[in-house]
Amino acid sequence: MSQIYLSVDSQTLSYLQDTLVSLVENSASAKSIVVIGRPENELEIRHIADCVDFSGKALELSFLETSCHLSQALGMAARSGCTGVLFVKSGVTVPYAWDARLERIARHNQKIGTVSPLCDSFAMFALMGEEGRATVAPSDTQIIDSLTFSLSSKTYIEVPCFLEDCFYISSAAIELAIAKPVKGNHGDQKSGWALSRILSAHGYLNVLGDCLYVYSVLQVEDDKSKYLLAQTSVQSIIRAEPFKELGLMVLQGFTSKIAFNNMPGLDPRPVQLHVQHASGGGLGKWVRDYCSADKSRVNMILKSSGLRSVNGGRLMLFSGVDDVTPLQTWELAIPIHGTVVSHNEYAIVVEEIIRRYSVDAILVSSLIGHSLEILDTPVKTILIAHDYYPYCPALNITFQSICTNCEFPRLDQCFKQNIHNRYFRNVGANDWEALREAYLEKMQKNKLKMVIPSQSVKEHLIRLEPRYNNVEFVVIPHGTSPMLAVEPLKHQQSGDTRLRILVLGELGPHKGLNLLKEIAAELKSLADLFLVGCGGEGKIFENMRLGGIIYSYDLDELPQIIHDINPDFALLLSVVPETFGYTLSELTELRVPVIATRLGSFVDRIVDGKTGFLVEPSAEDVVRKIKALDADRVNIAYVKENIARIESKSIDGMVADYHRLLPLENLPIARFPIERHSNPLNFLVSEQRYRELIQKENALTQLLSSISWKVTTPLRWAKLIITRLTESN
Repeated sequence: MSQIYLSVDSQTLSYLQDTLVSLVENSASAKSIVVIGRPENELEIRHIADCVDFSGKALELSFLETSCHLSQALGMAARSGCTGVLFVKSGVTVPYAWDARLERIARHNQKIGTVSPLCDSFAMFALMGEEGRATVAPSDTQIIDSLTFSLSSKTYIEVPCFLEDCFYISSAAIELAIAKPVKGNHGDQKSGWALSRILSAHGYLNVLGDCLYVYSVLQVEDDKSKYLLAQTSVQSIIRAEPFKELGLMVLQGFTSKIAFNNMPGLDPRPVQLHVQHASGGGLGKWVRDYCSADKSRVNMILKSSGLRSVNGGRLMLFSGVDDVTPLQTWELAIPIHGTVVSHNEYAIVVEEIIRRYSVDAILVSSLIGHSLEILDTPVKTILIAHDYYPYCPALNITFQSICTNCEFPRLDQCFKQNIHNRYFRNVGANDWEALREAYLEKMQKNKLKMVIPSQSVKEHLIRLEPRYNNVEFVVIPHGTSPMLAVEPLKHQQSGDTRLRILVLGELGPHKGLNLLKEIAAELKSLADLFLVGCGGEGKIFENMRLGGIIYSYDLDELPQIIHDINPDFALLLSVVPETFGYTLSELTELRVPVIATRLGSFVDRIVDGKTGFLVEPSAEDVVRKIKALDADRVNIAYVKENIARIESKSIDGMVADYHRLLPLENLPIARFPIERHSNPLNFLVSEQRYRELIQKENALTQLLSSISWKVTTPLRWAKLIITRLTESN
C-alpha cells in the first residue's frame, strides 16, 4: 500500500490545513499520511493537525533539521516497506482519487518510476497555461479535474523530470534511489531533478498523465528558475504542448460552466450504459427517473438523434442524466435509418465506449437510430420494452385494429396505409423483415432478457411471433414519484351538478384524438370537459367552449391543477395498446378515477368497476359509460375510495428490481484503461511561440541578474539553444 508524505516548511505552513483536508477527503487508496516538517514549526503543525478530522486515516508527524524532505521521505518509505510514495508539498490541492490515478498509470508499465499530474504551476506540466492559472482558484480543483478526467484520452508521455510538488514514485524506483545516490559534488544532488536523472539513467521512466489535475500555489517563482536551468528536453516538451487541445477544451468547459456529473471507471460503482433515442416521451421520463434514483451505479446515456427520416445521424454520449453537454458526439458519415443490422462506424463507437468508460452492463430502452450490434457486446445486456419496436415499425402494433399477425402482405400494406406507421418512411417492408429476423435471432442467440412493464406486452408479442416463447420476459412496472400533497378532491354526490371530465396528456391519433372529436359535442350536454397538457392538438377544440384548456404544464403543477378542476373522472382514450401508461399512474396518485379503453396495460392495471372503468375504444361505448356514471354517481365514489388504497411502485423499488435482475458488484477504484500517448510530439516553433519564449527568457534573466556568473551560465546557454532551435525550424 502506498503512503502519502506531506512536506511543509515555514513558507508553506499557512497552506497546511487546506492541503491536509484535501488529502484526507480525496485520497482513495492511501491510508496513512506522514507530515514532514522542521522542529521550529512543530507546535503549529501539531495544532493544525488537531483541527483536521482524519476519518480513519493514520497520521504520523516527523520533524527534521534538514530541508531535503524528499530524500528523507524516500528513506522512511524504504524502511516501512510500502509499495510506493505519494509525495506532496503543502500548498497543493488534490481532487478525488488522485492517488489511485497516479498508481493506475504506474501499473501500466513496470518501467515507470514516477508519475506526475497536470498542474499549471510549471510550464512542462501545464494543462491550461497562464490563462488557466489566472482563471482557476484552489476551490475549482475538483471541477477542473472532473473536466480533465472526462475529456482526456487516459494517456501519458515521458518527461525528463517529475513535478516536485506532487508525484508518485514506485517502490522499485525508491530502492534504486537509495542504492544509487548521486556521486560527486553536484549542487542539485538532493533535488528532484537529480533523482529524475538517476532513474532515467537506469531505465526508469518519468511520465506525465493526462487524466489528473492538481492545483499548487507554490511554483510561480520556482517555475521561472527551472525553466532555464533544466535540460533541453524540458524546453522541447514545453514547446510541443502535448496536451494543448485537452487544455483548451477544459478551459472552455470551465468558463462555460459545463459539468460532467460522473467519472466512469474512477470510483468503485459499476457502470451502466442506457441506450435510447433523443425524442423523449415516456421513455425519456423512465430513463431520467431511473438514473436519478440509482445512486449506487454510474448510469451513462447513449442517445441517437437526427431528423425524422434519419434517426441516427448523430450519437451523443452523456456521463449522466443531468448532463446538459454530451461527453462525446459522433456524426455518422452513413446515417442510420430506423435501425440497421450492422454499421461499421457504430460498432467502432460502441467498442470505444465500452473500453474507455469501463461499461459493465447495457440497458437498451430503444434501438431507434442504433445498430443491432449493441446486442452483441461482451457485457451484460437487457432489453426494456417501452413499445413494440423493433418488431413493429408503427411502435404500437395497431393497423386499423390491434395486430394479431404481421406477415409480409400486411406489413407491406402497413408501410403504405397505416396512419400510425409514420416514423420510418424511408424504410420498406423488405428491409423490416430482414431487420426483424436479425433481431429475433440475436435475442435468442444471446439469451437476452426483456423487461416489460405489464404482462400484456408479452401476450401481444407471442401472439404476433411464436418465437417470443423462447425469450425470457420479466415484468417490472415503471416506478413513479409521489405527487405533492394537495387537499383531497371533493366528490360531486348530487346529480343536479354537471359532471366535470378531465382529459389529461397529449392528444394524437394514437391517444384517441379522433375518438374525442366524435364525442366532444355530445359531452357538452352532459358535462364540463377540461383538456390539460393537450399540446397544439387542443386548438381544434377552442371554439367548442369547453370547461377549460391548459396546453402544457410542469409536473409539479399538476396536483394543484387537478385540485382546482376537481374532476369526477378522467378519460384515457388510447386506441393503441400502451405498454404502461404514466398518465394512469399520475391520475391514480391524485385519486382521480378513469374511464379507459380496454387495451394493453389498462386491462392489466384496472379492475373494471373497482379501480376504474373499462370501455371499448368506440364513441358509443365511451358515451354509454359516461351516461351510466352520471346516472349513478355512487360508483364513482366507490372507485375513488378503492384507488386511494392503491400503493404505486416507487422509483427506488423499481431500481431495486433491476439490480436483482442485473446484479453487479462494486469494482476497484481507478480501473479505467491507460495507454501510452500515441501521437508524436510536435516540436515545431511558431513565430508567436518563439516570441513568447524570448519574452520569458528576458524576464527570467532580469530576475536572476544578481546571481553569480557560474549560475547564470545556463541562462546564456539556454538562450543560445532556443535561438538555434528556432533557426533550424
